[in-house]
Amino acid sequence: MTFEASSPLLPHIRDGRLRALAVLSKSRLPDLPDVPTAVEIGHPGLVVTTWTGLFAPAGTDAAIVRKLNEAVNEGLRSPGLTAALAKVGNVPITGPPEALAQLLVAENQKWAPIVRALNLKAE
Repeated sequence: MTFEASSPLLPHIRDGRLRALAVLSKSRLPDLPDVPTAVEIGHPGLVVTTWTGLFAPAGTDAAIVRKLNEAVNEGLRSPGLTAALAKVGNVPITGPPEALAQLLVAENQKWAPIVRALNLKAE
């Protein structure tokens, strides 16, 4: 059993050497449409994904942040970039800066109790 990004496992799943039981994302993966999510098979709290965000220094003018956000969203919607990201198992998500802020709050709420319980420290 392994918990791993889909991209390195896809060839092994496709040729039958591995069997995917579930994915931990909110929705099924385009490359594995027949593999259910953990939520679908009865584990509602088991949603774990990796993500990347673009950040600017604190205090950056809001107009600059909006302009950068619009440019990044436009790039993420381009077919070439979408295809390139899909090859490595990534699905681009676009949205306003506030959506990333909400994600940070949600991630902190989700992981902070686990970090505290395990007494994990940044090194």
